[in-house]
This record gives sequence, structure tokens and C-alpha cells, in this order.
Amino acid sequence: MQERFQCSKRFSKRFQCSRRGGVIVAIAFGIVLPGIAAAQKPYFEIGIDPAAVLTHPLGTLESIRGSAPCSRQIGAATRANVGLSASVAYVLNGWDYTPGGIYLRAFRFAVGFDNLSSTFQSSPEEEYDGFDPVNGAYRVIDTRQSVEYAMNYIRAEAEAEFALGKNIKLRGGPTVSIPLSASVRESEAILSPSNATFLDRTQEREIAEGTGTISDAKIRLGVAATFAYRLPIGRKLFIEPNIGADIGITSVQPGWSPLEIRGGISIAYALVSTSVPVDYEVVDDTPPENPKPKEIPTEKTPREIPFTARISIGVAENHPIELRRQIVAHYVPMLPVIFFDQNSPEISARYVQLHRDGSAEANVASAFHEEHLPGDAEKAHAQMLNVYGKRLRENPRATVTIVGTTSQDEANRASLAENRAENIAGYLENVWGIEKKRISVHSRLDPAVPSSSETPEGRQENRRVELDINQDGMYQPIQLRAVEPTTEPREIPFTISSAVSSGAIDRWRVEIIGRDSAFGVISGNGVPPSEISWPLTQNDRERVLNQGDVHYRLSVYDSAGRAVSTPAQSLPLLLDTTVTVASSPNRPDNTADFLLVTFDFDRAELTRRGREELRSIFGRIGPNSRVNIVGYTDPIGNTEHNRTLAADRARRVASMMPAGTNVESRGAAPEEAPYSSTSPEGRFLSRTVRVVVTNPK
Repeated sequence: MQERFQCSKRFSKRFQCSRRGGVIVAIAFGIVLPGIAAAQKPYFEIGIDPAAVLTHPLGTLESIRGSAPCSRQIGAATRANVGLSASVAYVLNGWDYTPGGIYLRAFRFAVGFDNLSSTFQSSPEEEYDGFDPVNGAYRVIDTRQSVEYAMNYIRAEAEAEFALGKNIKLRGGPTVSIPLSASVRESEAILSPSNATFLDRTQEREIAEGTGTISDAKIRLGVAATFAYRLPIGRKLFIEPNIGADIGITSVQPGWSPLEIRGGISIAYALVSTSVPVDYEVVDDTPPENPKPKEIPTEKTPREIPFTARISIGVAENHPIELRRQIVAHYVPMLPVIFFDQNSPEISARYVQLHRDGSAEANVASAFHEEHLPGDAEKAHAQMLNVYGKRLRENPRATVTIVGTTSQDEANRASLAENRAENIAGYLENVWGIEKKRISVHSRLDPAVPSSSETPEGRQENRRVELDINQDGMYQPIQLRAVEPTTEPREIPFTISSAVSSGAIDRWRVEIIGRDSAFGVISGNGVPPSEISWPLTQNDRERVLNQGDVHYRLSVYDSAGRAVSTPAQSLPLLLDTTVTVASSPNRPDNTADFLLVTFDFDRAELTRRGREELRSIFGRIGPNSRVNIVGYTDPIGNTEHNRTLAADRARRVASMMPAGTNVESRGAAPEEAPYSSTSPEGRFLSRTVRVVVTNPK
């Protein structure tokens, strides 16, 4: 008998509830709406979720701090935090509830406060000279270094909720976390011996270079999933133990994002607008009117022919496919030019200025390190005065000529240019201790090579002070190192064979499946071709190196959607995740990326500084090196003129490479400028060439 439904007055405890998911361990109290196991008008559930949260950073401190030696031994640690959110769920109607069945129950939205604070800690491997107050002597001690990120976010999530069985449900969906505040504190503490102290007689100290406010905390996108079990404590009120996870798919800082694990108990309340009970069963034992007799197939009814096909797929190249990481050295240029605001002789606030503490003669030099500068050249240029201050301090025979200039739209130009130069000289003398006899101060109305005074950008660039240092090596770029996947192979080819035995192939599909997630799908209509390729992006290479196990399979479908698939097969991979550059055929390429400032405004001739920068490249070029050169201009001015100028700059640098070098060069379009055109620093830095040197090992 075919069943229909009617209302039963018997109260049933088939309740459904919802709470947000996350990848932090959270103990939450929230209001969640119960489900209705039969057709009823949709209704809403509301909730509030205080939470205890565990965060574990996914990523390494080394990826944030560059190649500083100390960061390599500092790893992720788990940290407990708190959170608070409120939720509302829209519970659907018209369900056919079956105990143990799976069905869509509700859609849910939650928003609230979340604490993503995370910690990195080193193993107790660092040895340090400490003071033993008992013996009155210095001795070797073990220390632990910690980096603590205090990060507060507003977190929102949208979820679909499924019932998995009586009182059990699973919900999941995307999450977004928006930063409210972020700061970092780096410290070091003595582990043993217990009576030892640092040189300042303390057992824990804060590291100033790694402490401060984070100004570039990012919005975090994630995917959340939560299991929950619902327990009724009334007709409309419920409690709900739950556990969930929120996996970040974007970073909150370069190179890492916190993993959140949340487990807790929610409190739920249902807002039901109808007069029927919150949960009810519907049963209808009435037989249908005029039931139709069951059709019995006759011998003339054609039998359906099953869809079958013989198909196979394999990797075109049978030998292992090599994927490796490489060490890439990026060279950040330092521009010996300081720009000033209109009619102002004062050093702009966008340049970082240090302050020396009276008699503490060495504290400025010890507090500033070039290797800690950001990899972005425009941000690094904010430290330009300190870079050259430290280099002059470490090279006492070097002298510097300082020339102040103005733009045509400024007043009192002669005195303004002189005051600008004097202020730069005063900073080098007072903060970095450079003797007056090593500093020569000059001024002029216009720069020796001025930018165009007919544009606002050109006039802005002419309000500057230039530094000319007489000793070789003082303009050497800053070297930063990064670990990246190699750019080869660019694709993975497959061969396909198919022989159809029944029906016709309507479409085909090749799935690339990773250990943790799918990489993508290659598909088409009709019979699959005999050869296809999976194009590898740089992100694909990094994911393969991280997951280490990738499978593929081919499926073909007929017009009715019936499928035949091959078994999943493993890609023949040879992965090398080491990054130590050594003389071994199995080690990755050693690549250096030079983005150097070598040209004045609207010129393709190399300056003295540019020739010095090129000499720093020549030492990286060997007989088997590959050199790629790209010339750039800023985007200001005539496009065709800038294209020609960029190509001339690339050719000029290519002509100076050592004889026999494998060189390729081209000029980039103005819109490819590597830096921003909104600041004078960005436009100056864009008048450059990029030289990429690859040395196969």
C-alpha cells in the first residue's frame, strides 16, 4: 500500500539543531532551531555561541620572516582562545523524515567575535651565553624563543545543515574573518639552568625587532564543518554537543593561517509561527483512490542494453615526473634618493627614522638589520636612510655627497634645497654617528637629471635629496631568499585509448585527485582524444609537493548519463622537497632574481650605480647559466615611447653580459611596471631591468 501522511498528536523528539563550524577547538553555547520531520511552513531558529577555541598555525615562521637563521627552528604551537557568536537558521519544510536517512534540514548564518591568536615556539636548541649569579660567571644556557600573534577578528559563516539520523546532524560552508586588531610579540626565555640569567640579569626578555602592531593583517577565508548531537530540554529548547573544524584557504599573514578546532555545547530555541507542535509525525493509512494495476512487461517490451566501453588512460612519459623546490634569491634595490613634500624641508614621515639613546653608542647599529627588511622594494625604501647610515658606519673610509633640489612650483627654492640636504646630513651625523668631515652638503634648484616639470608626477620627483657615495659596494642590493617550486614541468601529458562496445560516448572527463583535495577536471564532448595535457600552475606544483600523492582516472558517459570509469592510478612522481643548494644532480636549480634601479628619467644609459649593480650579477653567471632580461619604464607618458625605452634598457644590459652567456631580452609594456605609479619611489624603482639568472645544478 502506498503511504500518505496525516498529523499524529504523539509528541516526537525528532529535533534538529544548528551551530557554526570552525577549525579551532571551541566550547560553545548557542541557540539552535529544531527540525520538523514532516511538511510544515518554514520557521527560524536563533542562537548565541560563547566558545573556547584552540588555534594551530598552518605554515612556518620562516615563510614570514625570510631566511633569518633563528626562524627556521621556530615551529607552530597550539594555543587556547575564546570566541562569541550569534546565529539564525532557516528551517525548511516538506521533508520526508526517515530514521537514519540523510536530508537537507536548514540553512544557517552566524556572526560574532573570534580570537585567532597564535603562537610559534622554538625547540630548546638555542645556546646562549648567560650569567650565573650563584657562581658569578657566564655559562652556556638553553633558551626558547616564542613569537605570539594577538589577532582579534569578526567571523561570519554561512552553512547548509544536513540530518544524518535521529538527532545527529552535519553542517558546513564558507567562513570569512575580518581583522579588528593584530599585534606580535617576540620573546626569549631561559629553560636551563634555572639560576641562569641573560646579560641584563633577566630570565625572559622581549625582542624589539619582532614586536609591534601588525598593519597588514589579512581577511581570512575558510571552509567549516561541524558534527552535532541534539538533546531536547523542552518543546522548543535544546542543548547540542558539537565538534567542528574551520580550515583557512587564505592567509592572515604571508605564509601562514591558523587552523581552528571547535568543540562545545550549544543552547537552541525554535521560533515557530504555527500552532502545531514543534515536531510531529504524519501517517496516512488511507489507500489511494482507483489504484492502477501494476504493469507486467510483455515479451515484446525491449530490454535496455547496458552501456559498456573499454577505455584506458596513462601518463605519456613512463619515467618519473620530477617536481622540486628551489632556493630563489631576490635582490631588492636601494634607491639613494629621498623625496620631500611640497615646500617642506623636513624628512617625510613615510621614511623610518631611528633615535639614538644618548650614550648608548651602539644601540642603533644593533637594532637595525638589513636582512629583516620587507621583500617589497617600496616598503624597504622607507628604511633607505638607515641602510646607507649603517653601511657608512661600517665603512669608515667611505664619504657621501648630499645634494638637495626643488621643483619649479616651490617657494624660496635656494634655501629650501639647502635645508633639505642639511636635514639628511644631520640625521646621518646625529643618529648614525657619521663624522662631519665625511659628509659634503650641496644644493641646487633642479636635479642634474630632472624629471619632467610639466606633470605633477615629475614635479613631485624633483623635490628630493640625492646621496652619492664614493666607495664601491655601497649601492649593493639587499638579498632576500625564498623557497619556491621550480617552473618545470609546465604540463603532464596523458594518452587515452577507447573502444566502445555498446551505445555511443556522449562526453568524457579526466579527474586529477590529490591526497587531501581535487586538483581539477579536464573534460570534453564526444569520444576523448588520444592525447591530453594537464597544465601545471605554480600553485599546482606547490600542492603536489605538499601532498605527495596524486591520482587520475578517466570516465566516459552516454547520453543517458551512465558512466564507465577506469580505476584511479597514481602519477609516477619523483618529489624533491629539499632546499639546500649543493653540488648534486638531484638538487634544485639555484636561481637569482635581480630587479635593479639602473636608469635615470627617460634614459637608457647606465649610471655609475647601475654598472656597480651589474657587477654584483656577473658573479652568479657561469658557463651553463640562463639569463633572462626584461626592461621596464614607469607608466607615465607616451605608451609607444615607453615601450621603445624599455626595450633599449633591456638591450643595453644584455650587451654587457659576459661573452658566451645564454641571454634572452625584451621590453615590457608600461602597464607591466613592477611598482606603483602613485608614489615617486614607485616610479623611480620602475625605471629598471629585471635580470633572472638560473644555474642548473
